[in-house]
Amino acid sequence: MSREHRLRQHSAHDLLGVRLPGTSNLNPIWRLNINPADLPWIRDHKVQSEIVYPAAGYICMAIEALRVLGWRRFWIYSAAPSADPWVENARGLIMV
Repeated sequence: MSREHRLRQHSAHDLLGVRLPGTSNLNPIWRLNINPADLPWIRDHKVQSEIVYPAAGYICMAIEALRVLGWRRFWIYSAAPSADPWVENARGLIMV
């Protein structure tokens, strides 16, 4: 795993983050930590005083991942501090 991380094929992507080593093209996973210090505009996107990532951002992530992989179907998950650590935020089929 360490070797895969150091010698990874895929560089970091502005919208997707870093592709996790060991994930295949059939089930790719990227990790992107969204930090208001890095994206100051996100502080202005609030719902009931909570900062939320905009839906347009999820759509852009999905389109870019599909472009990178050559796919059409997508699923977007985020980590959540609950009993189930992964929450499905969006899924769909994109025709471009």
